[in-house]
Order: sequence, then structure tokens, then C-alpha cells
Amino acid sequence: MSDSKLKILSKIQEGEISVDEGLEMLNNVQRQERPITESPTQESNPIFSFVTEAKNLFEKISKENYLTYNATSEVDANSIKSITAVGKNARVEIMSHEKNCISVNTYFSVKHDRDPMVEWQNVDGRYSLNYDTNAVRLMEIQIRVPDILIENLVAISKNAKITFENLKFERATATTSCADISVTNCSGHELRTTTTNASTKLRRVNVSRLESSTSNAKINVSDCFAETLNLSTSNASISTGNTIFYNVTAKTSNAPISFENFGPIMNKQSEQIYVYAATSNSNISFTNVVAGLPIKVNASTSNGPIRVQNNNLSYSSNSPSYINAQSQGFESSSIKFDLELKTSNGSINIS
Repeated sequence: MSDSKLKILSKIQEGEISVDEGLEMLNNVQRQERPITESPTQESNPIFSFVTEAKNLFEKISKENYLTYNATSEVDANSIKSITAVGKNARVEIMSHEKNCISVNTYFSVKHDRDPMVEWQNVDGRYSLNYDTNAVRLMEIQIRVPDILIENLVAISKNAKITFENLKFERATATTSCADISVTNCSGHELRTTTTNASTKLRRVNVSRLESSTSNAKINVSDCFAETLNLSTSNASISTGNTIFYNVTAKTSNAPISFENFGPIMNKQSEQIYVYAATSNSNISFTNVVAGLPIKVNASTSNGPIRVQNNNLSYSSNSPSYINAQSQGFESSSIKFDLELKTSNGSINIS
């Protein structure tokens, strides 16, 4: 960023000039600095420019002055190999749109007249957003991509929310801390989400492998399809609804685990289906388990009852704190549903 732009930014932040005056001055400088031979339609790399949308942000937020860069890059849908957005204390939102281009909007304020060095790079179909994290006070990243399959999608932040919506990918990773993660209407091969001290919401996600971890906050999964599902938190609940799976692991502590309308994928003639759920000082509950499915239950607790509403079970062990039972004909069945449930100071309910 040129010295002229930095001086204008400083004047805006210090209130020496109005927002309208500052934006007009910045646009004038941008036009003056742009090479005469430059043609936006012929560019291989997107141009960043100040836009008037920044005015709305200035007016909306009184305590901080925010600026915005945006860039639009026309793309061949088949050329996108990866998209990476890294934000320090910045909200990251990646969604699809109907256009055949990638658009990027970033909102930020500058520290001590430093150059934020915002840059949207494309190297052989690998797109990434880069900027000087030490020069930016606050930032929001909004990326819109064509409705096509992306090989690798990565969003990393800290102390700020990450959102994926209406995306298709081979692999996707969302990593933050002390902030929520939300994934909605997404499909692909593998999805991993990681945060701490904040919740994770997964809705209408269709993947082969889904891994989600946090701490001291809830994980909520609804209307999802996952061959392998791994959920992990602590001191907070895990809840699922209308979710289909092959193998599930759900772990927490001091909070309940609940599965509602939770069933295995029934499109194979032979399959071993396994669910492992463990918590402490709270309950585990299964409701509306697929009727007639051969089931095996290995459940243990302390200081809490175990209730299984299935009259077709043969018990090898049946005590207030431990049950080992299976349906008649379980061993000879081509499809087996194996439940291993553990808690302490809480009940286990299967119905």
C-alpha cells in the first residue's frame, strides 16, 4: 500500500476527514496508481480496489473504522484445486454461488498506519488469501466460489467463527479456537472441524468421513450422512438427529450424549455397524433405533439404571450397572448393529 493511501487511512481513523471524503480520495489515488496499460478483462490475477461498500461498515460500527478490499477472479470451474483462507481473529465464511468466478471480500482496520498487504493469490489453481496479520486489527473474510467440486478446502482462524455453506469438496478442514464452527448443506469425501470452548453445528452434511472436536461446548449433528463419524468434546453435550452412518465414536465428559432417529446405512447386504459412546456423570440415550435390526448391546454405568426396550434380547449379563445382550440370530445375521456405551453416575436408555 502506498504512502498516500496510508496517510488517507490515518486521517479517516483520526476523524480529520469524513468517510465519504476518504473513500473518494482513496479511489482517486487507486486510479492514479493503476498502470495505463492495465485492462481488467485481460488480467490473470485479480485486482484489489477500494469500494463504496466500506461506507456502510464505517457507518455501522462507530468504535472502529473498517476498510474493505474485494476481488473477483473469473475461473475455469475445473481449474480450482484448492482454496485456503487463514484469518487471525477473523471470521471466515466460504459459500458457493451461481457465478463462474471466485469473489473475495475482506473487512479490516489497519494498525498504526502499517501496510496490511492483502493479497489473493492463484498458483496453478491453488487459491489463497494472504495478508500481514500484524498490521490488521480486525478482519472478516467472505469467499464465494462456483458450485463445483473443490479438491482441498482449508479455513483457519483464531477467536473467530468459521462457516461453510453449500459447498462440494474432496477434503475440507475448518480450524479455529474459542469460536463456533458451522457447516451446512455440504458434501464431499472428508470433513474435519476443530475448535475449543465453542460449539460446532453440522447440518445436512453428506461425507464419507466426518470428524469434529471441541472442548467445553456442544456438538450438534442433524440430517447428516457419514460412513464414519467421530465426535469429541468435554463438559458439554453431543446430540445427533436424523443421521445415517456405518461407524460412530462419540466422546464427552460431564454431559449427555443423545442419538435420535439415528440409524445405520442399509444399502449393503453385509455390514458390521459399530457405535461407541462414552461420557461421565451424565446420560446416554438412543431413541427410535431402527426396528427389527439385529442388535448387540454392551452397556455399563455406575449409580444409574440401564433400560433397553427390546424384548428380543438374550442376556449373558444383566445387572443394574452392566448389560451384555444381543438379539436372537445376531451372530448369523448379515447385518450387525453393535452398541458399546459407557458412562458413570448416569443412565443409559435405548428405545
